[in-house]
Amino acid sequence: MQKLHKIEKKFNRKRDTRWGARTLDLDLLAQDGQVFPNEEIFRKWYNLPLVEQMKKSPKNLILPHPRIQDRAFVLLPLLI
Repeated sequence: MQKLHKIEKKFNRKRDTRWGARTLDLDLLAQDGQVFPNEEIFRKWYNLPLVEQMKKSPKNLILPHPRIQDRAFVLLPLLI
């Protein structure tokens, strides 16, 4: 993630508002079917209601991305 954040910074990405407009957003969505850091933490964030998601953010990377199924910008290219 540090490498992705470094690239974002190079392109003047500002981290002011969660889920706000941004010039660039690089996400690590999944890697080789791994669940990281573990199944329990993944399930906690996967099942977290939207209202809670808006108030909290995980301290560490979670794979696969717990909201991948809700992201049209991720899913649409897979259909092409």
